[in-house]
Amino acid sequence: MKKSLMLCLTICCFAVSSLFAADSKEMFKNAFDKMESLKNQGISYNIHVVTGTKNKKTLKAKVYMKGEKIRIDAPQGSTIMDGNNVYIFSEKDNVAMKMNMENTDIKQATFDAIQDKADELNFVEKTTKNGYACQVFKSKDDGSDVEYYLTDDYGLPTYVKEETSETNITNFKTGNVKDSLFVLPEGVNIMDVSNFSPESLLQNIQ
Repeated sequence: MKKSLMLCLTICCFAVSSLFAADSKEMFKNAFDKMESLKNQGISYNIHVVTGTKNKKTLKAKVYMKGEKIRIDAPQGSTIMDGNNVYIFSEKDNVAMKMNMENTDIKQATFDAIQDKADELNFVEKTTKNGYACQVFKSKDDGSDVEYYLTDDYGLPTYVKEETSETNITNFKTGNVKDSLFVLPEGVNIMDVSNFSPESLLQNIQ
């Protein structure tokens, strides 16, 4: 459940990074427009995150986006954002934690931090990565370089390289994303934790 919540916030950052950069760079504006168009149709993709240098950790997940709704399926559980609330769902335990999207800490984690970085994005080159034509941008995160390989066709990155992590986003597919994916199964025990910050949740989840 810890990893699922952290992955949820990471994906949000990917999705909205184009939103803020769109105000500062015309190339990102075009990418954001493309992403928004495909989100309305429905889009899915795989994400593979590797963190660490010596003791590397791997996390794989499947992501579905449709309109303002997002679902992330990982081995540890699923995260569903339906536009109003975030649900961290464990099918094994038949329990879902619910947080309101208006939670200030969630907004700060997924929007404010990216907004600060967007002004530092610099175009590097055009290239091909993971089989996708893309544009490479660099930014700074606490003094370290971050590289974004933004796809021409989907408006989302196919690769993000940071000092201690690499993220590959592949297998983009558009359309055929069912609305039922963004609804919890019947009979799930829902725990409303909207008044807790993401940090306090991570400290208390066992």
